[in-house]
Amino acid sequence: MNKFKKTEILSAQRSHKPRKKIRVWGIALIIFFVVGILIGLSYLILNMQMLKVQSIKVSGVRLTNQNTIISSFFAESVKQKAWLVLLGPDNLLFWKFAPEEISPLYVSTVQDIKKDVSFGEKKVLLDVTERSVVNVLCEYNGGKCYGMDENGFVFSSVPEVHGALILRFEAGPGEKIMVGKQYLDSPEWTKNIMETISIMESEGFTPKLIKVKGVGLEEWEAVMPEGFSFYFSLHFIPENFRSILNDISSKTRLDTLQYFDFRVQNRVYYK
Repeated sequence: MNKFKKTEILSAQRSHKPRKKIRVWGIALIIFFVVGILIGLSYLILNMQMLKVQSIKVSGVRLTNQNTIISSFFAESVKQKAWLVLLGPDNLLFWKFAPEEISPLYVSTVQDIKKDVSFGEKKVLLDVTERSVVNVLCEYNGGKCYGMDENGFVFSSVPEVHGALILRFEAGPGEKIMVGKQYLDSPEWTKNIMETISIMESEGFTPKLIKVKGVGLEEWEAVMPEGFSFYFSLHFIPENFRSILNDISSKTRLDTLQYFDFRVQNRVYYK
């Protein structure tokens, strides 16, 4: 009886082995078939003429090379969605799934780039917003000058300027100006300076030069055409500043003054 049972078990084990082999080969063939289909579809997607971009146009550029705009958009898109590198910029599907808008990190003259894709015409339009020179930042004592936008972002070298149309900032002695970065460490400092200057100009006080002493002192100076200066802290806008300026212009002889000092909150000193 025991011999008969052993024979049955052995025959059952032998019969299972071919089935396992058939199953393994079947799964392998299915995987191979699916992979082949995926490769074929990928090849068609990458090479179909109907998905080929016919033209890429760039609008709104004055300071930046158009090829730089396209390569920057591609690099930033791949950074956000790595799989887009498989398609490339010649494929309409790349532009379909790319971000609608980017702010390139390594093109200092550009604020943002927006895309518009036409599948019917197979065309791509990149609309560029370049930074505008609102203020000029110059090295200490008449060195190189750089353009700054309204947020204090330094983005390109410019000729040295004098006059009232563009406000001139002067860096401190030995201070290194970094293109492609904010001039001041704190956005709040930039905001305080620009809002203070706006109040001054509205009351008839237009500075000819701004000197920022951010390292250590954290203060700034507005030099006036008449020869005197206003001193401020970077940390705040003077309280009731507008009414104080109104009193200064109506009750003070400006040609006799050396400075007004607003560096202490709720205090004003003058000489």
